[in-house]
Amino acid sequence: MFGSDALERMAALMSPTPSQAVLGLTFNWGALIGWSAVHGSCEWSAVLPLYAGGFWWTLFYDTVYAHQDKRDDVRVGVGSTALRLGEESTRWLAGFGVASVGCLGACGMAVEQHPIFYAGLACGGAQLLWQVTTVNLNSRADCLRKFQSNTHFGAIVFAAIVAGRLLASARAEERTGQSSDVDSETDGHASCHAHLDGVPSDGDSDGLVSCKSSSLVLYA
Repeated sequence: MFGSDALERMAALMSPTPSQAVLGLTFNWGALIGWSAVHGSCEWSAVLPLYAGGFWWTLFYDTVYAHQDKRDDVRVGVGSTALRLGEESTRWLAGFGVASVGCLGACGMAVEQHPIFYAGLACGGAQLLWQVTTVNLNSRADCLRKFQSNTHFGAIVFAAIVAGRLLASARAEERTGQSSDVDSETDGHASCHAHLDGVPSDGDSDGLVSCKSSSLVLYA
């Protein structure tokens, strides 16, 4: 975190690249590190959309934040998306928000998330839409309020991820249990066929009756 902040400050002073982009690239590397720490490697179909979703979200909220300081940035020569985008900032914010939600949705598809995840993600998208349509980029106070409200977006997405994984795991366990029941019935059916095809002795008559009864149940 501290390294990301330092890189952002250096980029703001030394690079033509807006510091928000540098922050987005460095601040979201936890998506790569976290996944590899848990799984031992990176599943790129999942982590790249997750990383990209975080990157676009960072551009979103830090552009809102940068509008607080745009007058000071002009005086000291700091490059920022607020200055680069100017009057078109609202349109770009909408694009950043759509890109972030889209990438997070792609990540959800890659890991086979439960539908509840996408419902939660839609709620998060609505929160970003609220910010875009109501923010006053010429008001420092309102920019700060909208910037801080991104904790709500993060909480919504986090809750959607957790709920989705729990329900997806429960669904997978249910399917596994159903598959095991079918396999057990199939094995029992095959065993009865083997018994019925043989010539039982007098001592096997009870087993034969039992298998016939089981066969009737299986074919019912």
